[in-house]
Amino acid sequence: MIRALAKFWAKRRYIWKQEFEAAITKINASSAASARAIEKRLLVARLHAQADAIDQSIKNVAEDETKKEMTGQEKYESDRERREVEKMSVDYRAQAKQLETDIQGHEDTVKAFTKQPAQGREFVDLLRKL
Repeated sequence: MIRALAKFWAKRRYIWKQEFEAAITKINASSAASARAIEKRLLVARLHAQADAIDQSIKNVAEDETKKEMTGQEKYESDRERREVEKMSVDYRAQAKQLETDIQGHEDTVKAFTKQPAQGREFVDLLRKL
């Protein structure tokens, strides 16, 4: 009688522990990665907006320069500044691309951690049948 009761109690306690750990794992995975992904998506949007603004500014300056006559030195300095600003735009887009890759990594991590509770629950279901 005592063995049956001990077995029953141990089984219930183990099932509780597995269910509890599965719930904690799911909460941790979704909350931490979601918060980081949201922050990084906002940063990606900001970087794209800055790069677009730079590109628009380059276009506007180029239109203005075609309307007025410039000396050789002024044209040289304008071209040099344009190249520097274009490099900034390319850098912003590269940073955004890297962040998008990071976001995908966070989402893959969430998927992996989300599978763990499901696997634990499958094991618990097997234990319940014993």
